[in-house]
Amino acid sequence: MRNLVFIMLGVLLLFSGCNNTPEVVYTTNLSFFTPYQNFPEYLNGQLVSVEEMNYLASMVDGEIVKGELINKEIRDSLKLSSQNFTTYFNEDGEMTHIDYYYDVNDTRTWKVEYQNNMMTYAEFIRDDTVRSYYKIINDEYGSLSSSKFFLKNNDELRYTYKFNTNDKGFWTSAEQFNSEGEKVGSRVLVLDDNNLTTDKKVLNASDSLLSEVRCTYNDKGFYTKAVYMGGDGEIRRTNDIEYTKYDEKGNWLKSVIYNNGELMSICERKYEYYQ
Repeated sequence: MRNLVFIMLGVLLLFSGCNNTPEVVYTTNLSFFTPYQNFPEYLNGQLVSVEEMNYLASMVDGEIVKGELINKEIRDSLKLSSQNFTTYFNEDGEMTHIDYYYDVNDTRTWKVEYQNNMMTYAEFIRDDTVRSYYKIINDEYGSLSSSKFFLKNNDELRYTYKFNTNDKGFWTSAEQFNSEGEKVGSRVLVLDDNNLTTDKKVLNASDSLLSEVRCTYNDKGFYTKAVYMGGDGEIRRTNDIEYTKYDEKGNWLKSVIYNNGELMSICERKYEYYQ
């Protein structure tokens, strides 16, 4: 049930021929506090780190060419959701911290703590100072139950989140409450049989739909299309992702992203494995 918490290490036993010794195949999860927390990725292998960098792209003489690194200024001006980051894992598959690269000399970090393989605390650091933190509660089965968000300077409680999970421990909805206990909104996820998010809905305090994102996936479990819609169902934006390079473990190394059918960016990854 602990596959819900921030980073999961799933184990699958495979048997071959007459050899009854099981081969352990690791899967590492990109989820909470990463850009993929609503649309988790399940990566093959026992990972030390994942680095992801995004660049503007252009077409030159019929070829797609990588351009300038997308920093915070470019991302904000073009209203992009891409993030540059490196995330780090321990040998149990738990994410210990993630560094976000907003610009030169502007790195912002989330650090995560665990007890009994369950995420219990996370803090946000900017300019070498802890700015905010979460206290995280898990139920008796090890699934995420609730969390509380505080500002660090005065330990002020700002928000409380209550989670619901499916029978496999993956979260399917989260309600948000202010410091007075009043509901301010919620998120609802629709998961497929592989527990991949096919639909994310954002609702207001009255449970009216504010926005929605629908995703489709390839046979490797990576999403290839995201359709962004308003609460009225109007399509605001469509992203198509083409994966052009994979490593020997089947994890993607390079993708090309199109925004409303127009070439937008190139995303590149680097992986470091324990084995």
